[in-house]
Amino acid sequence: MRRLSTAGRYAVLISFLAIIIAPFYWIVITSLKPASELGDYPPSLIPEIWTLDHYREALVDFGFLENLFNSMIVSVSATIIVLIFSSMAAFAIAKLPLPNKYPMMVGLLILSMFPPVTVAPAVYIMLNNLGLLNTYTGLVIPYIAFNLPFAVWLLRNYFVQIPTSLLESARVDGANVFTIFYKIYLPLIKPGLFTAAIFTYIATWIEFFLALIINSDPSMRTVSVGIALFSGPYSIPYGTIFAGSIIAMLPIVILTVIFRKGIISGLTGGAIKG
Repeated sequence: MRRLSTAGRYAVLISFLAIIIAPFYWIVITSLKPASELGDYPPSLIPEIWTLDHYREALVDFGFLENLFNSMIVSVSATIIVLIFSSMAAFAIAKLPLPNKYPMMVGLLILSMFPPVTVAPAVYIMLNNLGLLNTYTGLVIPYIAFNLPFAVWLLRNYFVQIPTSLLESARVDGANVFTIFYKIYLPLIKPGLFTAAIFTYIATWIEFFLALIINSDPSMRTVSVGIALFSGPYSIPYGTIFAGSIIAMLPIVILTVIFRKGIISGLTGGAIKG
């Protein structure tokens, strides 16, 4: 019975893995098939002819390299600024004697769940009046606004877990608040910073709606908008779309693999209630 139970658990685990992996496998295989095989029915699980033509079309013919550059600039800029402001705000909320902390945290929680599409018209009008449409700044500003509340919530949990006695001892030694924050507390929450950075970067990298309406100039498109606009008026280049999707996923996969230990420890470390 125990062997059957173990076999059943493995079967369920393998089934879940197959469900998760199957879409990614299909995207990769389709991106490597020539155009002549994309319409085959039933579709083949392995291409008869392997080709990288769709990747060349995405990068050269559709200008996807420019989309990648735009996304990189926007995502990196937004992530850095979110980390700077969220870490300072989280430290202040967790360790400094601020009034109305509870309403402040509730407000941040509400803002973190606010769908961007509901305020998109107002954001568009504001950026248009400021002359920031079709600019990196015009896209970075709303990305910071929508990702900052979650980062503050996340990092606040880390600061709460660090003993306040460190703050008091440093003050006795004559250190000011910024020195205490920067030299003592900030190095102790590196896992949280990794986690907040990865979540913010992914959220800005894959965001579509704001990128579509704010940066309508083809030279300012991000990867999500670029992939969506690969389609022509008379045909849908599925191979090229899937190739662009694979290219767009690579930075996220690489970052996740490199910083996987920091992300895992960051997620588990922030789970303790402060």
